[in-house]
Amino acid sequence: MASSCSVERAQCRLRTVPDWILDKTELTRLSLRQNQIPVLPSSIGVLVMLEDLDVSENELLSIPPEIGHLIHLKALHASANQLSALPKTLCNCVKLRTMVLSRNGLTRMPAWLASLTALRRLDIAENRFQLGSVEVIPSGGGPLDVLWRCTSLVSLSLDSNPLTILPAHLALLNQLTSFSAMRCSLEALPPQICHVPLLKSLRLSSNNIAALPQQMGNLMQLRELLLDDCLIMDLPPLMAQCTSLTTLRMTRCPLQWPLDGFVLKGAHAVLQFLRDRLEAEVQAKPMFRSVEFSRQDSMKDVLPQSSSSPFLKKKMTQGEADEVRSHMGGMSRFFSHMLNSEVDGEDSEKPSQYDLLQSKHWPSKPPKGT
Repeated sequence: MASSCSVERAQCRLRTVPDWILDKTELTRLSLRQNQIPVLPSSIGVLVMLEDLDVSENELLSIPPEIGHLIHLKALHASANQLSALPKTLCNCVKLRTMVLSRNGLTRMPAWLASLTALRRLDIAENRFQLGSVEVIPSGGGPLDVLWRCTSLVSLSLDSNPLTILPAHLALLNQLTSFSAMRCSLEALPPQICHVPLLKSLRLSSNNIAALPQQMGNLMQLRELLLDDCLIMDLPPLMAQCTSLTTLRMTRCPLQWPLDGFVLKGAHAVLQFLRDRLEAEVQAKPMFRSVEFSRQDSMKDVLPQSSSSPFLKKKMTQGEADEVRSHMGGMSRFFSHMLNSEVDGEDSEKPSQYDLLQSKHWPSKPPKGT
């Protein structure tokens, strides 16, 4: 016992809660972790001043409804037990900020969880939540649907649950800074997660994710991104906007060259590589838009709209379309040759406009000067 307000009885091989503990109604903190307790007595409700209760790593099959009397409770640690449900009276603990319920047998989070408006951290890793079809999301009957109404959450862990998808509702958790869904068999990451503005830590290792959303660049606050043992080969260039990123792990991902080399150098090197690639892609955009003609195309689909031009009202024939296509192809070859000649230092004269207009088709190579 550390003090009159705190009791620590961890690893004491306890099978029951000692009566002398239940007599200390002034307790604010009680730790009974790593014992062999199968049942919490209903008299636990007399500890009305309790703020922190740790019963992790016991053999609990349930939590007594009398826990609802602990109206000052701020943290409940009950991981590594055999819980399959939570008592409804827990909603009376309106000051709860932390609930650690990992490594249990929970299959559904109760609807009353949304009434815990002070809840900041929820760890429900290694339970039995299943989510493998988007059809369960709009119905409101999904095992995790209540989570998207817990908008006060700052940290959420869903590790090691059989989830193949994540609902788009994740974007509603606009206060979330840490999200973890490692070892969940996820096949994709919903783009809506990129609209969680305060997200700083995103842990997705050991999933079947093959690509990240193009909107990843929206996560301006992201500092940590864990993607070990995923199927990702490349990163979206717009991730270059994640300037706060300091930790990027992609061990054993089938990365393409040269990204794999930059990942070994760290997040800063990857961001610089993505910025350079993004800049190169912008500069590589053609000055003129390429136009393809089909049999159904008309000139009004290609030329600027102008009611004063009677030519725009006429449909192109197949022969006219073929001729325009030929001219466009010749023009492309001409400019390509001119650029290559300029790079190679060839001293060739450009053909005059008269020479080009006289030919029925654009030449495959520019005519040499006489």
